[in-house]
Amino acid sequence: MSRVRYQLRETGFADAASYWPYPPRMPSRCWLPLDSPAAIERWRRQQRPGLQTDGIAGLPRRLALGLALRAGLRTGTAVPICALARKPLRREAGPVDLAGIQDGPIDPNELLRDRWESWGFGPTPDRFAWLLATGGRHSSNKVVGLVSAASDGVPRLVVKMPRVAGSLASLENEAAALASVHAQRPGGMPGVPRLLFCDIHDGFGRLGETYAEGEPLFRRLNEGNYRDYAIKATDWLVALAGRPDRRVSKTWLDRQIEQRFAVFHNAAGQAIDGLVLQETRETLNAAEGLPVVGEHRDFSPWNVHIGPDGSLAVLDWESAQMEGLPALDLVYFLAYLAFFRDGAMETGGYLESYRASLNPSTFTGGVRAECLARYANAVGIDPATLGPLGLFAWLIHAGTTQTRLSTGGKLAPAAAGNPFVTLWQEDLRRYQGNTAP
Repeated sequence: MSRVRYQLRETGFADAASYWPYPPRMPSRCWLPLDSPAAIERWRRQQRPGLQTDGIAGLPRRLALGLALRAGLRTGTAVPICALARKPLRREAGPVDLAGIQDGPIDPNELLRDRWESWGFGPTPDRFAWLLATGGRHSSNKVVGLVSAASDGVPRLVVKMPRVAGSLASLENEAAALASVHAQRPGGMPGVPRLLFCDIHDGFGRLGETYAEGEPLFRRLNEGNYRDYAIKATDWLVALAGRPDRRVSKTWLDRQIEQRFAVFHNAAGQAIDGLVLQETRETLNAAEGLPVVGEHRDFSPWNVHIGPDGSLAVLDWESAQMEGLPALDLVYFLAYLAFFRDGAMETGGYLESYRASLNPSTFTGGVRAECLARYANAVGIDPATLGPLGLFAWLIHAGTTQTRLSTGGKLAPAAAGNPFVTLWQEDLRRYQGNTAP
């Protein structure tokens, strides 16, 4: 490894680094920095048996890979080894803000050296370790770098890098959302990453934000803490809503509905009856007069993390809408909380789980009813208006998912692989007297 780094440096490349892909057989989910044993050891301790995508059955293989990695690190023979280096970029001395860097790309490690201490991370380390996560398979998924001092391996910031230019808009949206959430609240919003920089140029971009310690809520979820987590998430969303003074006007609501209908209808096309969409519109008119609040729009048990002290951290703000409707995040979260509890994530029984959660006499239904009433009371709205809002939540997510499923100009069946269409149809049945298909 040292010889490879030496040869790269001699050739004129900067920041040469060696990585071990995990798993070694492609596609790999992460790339471990061999120059930072501390970062690798920390990552290894966080791998909980039975929670990876291959489950308990893959445990022997993961243990074997772990042993091979540790042996390879001791002997310097870990394979395969991937070396990364780059041509030095000019150093940018100016401020980094939402507008990006004005005079061309910046050397990312120079940026870290310049601003590490001012970001509150302590003394600037001699070397940085980048652990790269590449788990998402869709082109819209981003490469995520967890950056730490090589000596301790403790992540201090997260750097997101889109794979395709089409994802730059979501990067900019996340930067704007993070800045807005903190700016609207003295002292910032607990549990929301702090924006550090957003560098976009020539069809490429990077977004840096503070790292949030913790693990996804769904990994800790059980029957005993289900209600506690649901209440904690509800209260967090109440805090996000704050004290809204704007109200949803008919013009604003019509514009929002038209935008979501356009995305959904363009993707689902002839698979959805226009009359059904009109019934959805009529039901959503109940949202007029509600407060305008910020929406995360992917407030799910995998993006809501539990910190070491039990507090919530909410990640991935790329879909956020700072002028949105109340309770949509809560409806979405409670549905997925039930899906995880009922095993629907493995069986695909989303409709059965959702129907049970709509019944206040069931366990998940009782928690859902309590949380919606708690939210409505805190934000100052009529609880009766919250149920129909689920239609809007499913319309948003159905349209986004349908766009992914419909490729090459070919339309996927409306409900094939898209549970949100099924949930939207279920809610429409409830609120339109079984007139929907």
